[in-house]
Amino acid sequence: MRHIYRYEVAIDDQETYIDAPPMGAIYRVEARRHDLVEFWAEVDTDKAEVEQAFTVVGTGHPIHDPNSTWWHVGTTSRTPEGLVWHLLKGSPNRHIAEGAPFVSRKECGCHDREVVQHMAGCAGHNADYD
Repeated sequence: MRHIYRYEVAIDDQETYIDAPPMGAIYRVEARRHDLVEFWAEVDTDKAEVEQAFTVVGTGHPIHDPNSTWWHVGTTSRTPEGLVWHLLKGSPNRHIAEGAPFVSRKECGCHDREVVQHMAGCAGHNADYD
């Protein structure tokens, strides 16, 4: 069954791992507190939970792990302090096998944009949801 659930990711230049059913659309990303971003995502609760990786990056800041594959899933509105945060979902370094091929989501037939690393156990790809 499909539901919309709320999740939180710390603003700490680290990867955050969320065990949740495969996520489909991410509907909203907000920063109501200075230390975390929250988001609402559609999930299929009939599917088993999988580890999914997220990180938050500020405008103009480097993505902390260049050996990982990340793609943009949402941006917050400007906070009262004037900050804008970007939520990325991805395939963290610990999930990427050396030499694994990169395939666009369009090529795999599940989405029409972004590039993901396809391999067994990749938490960054949610093709099982589609």
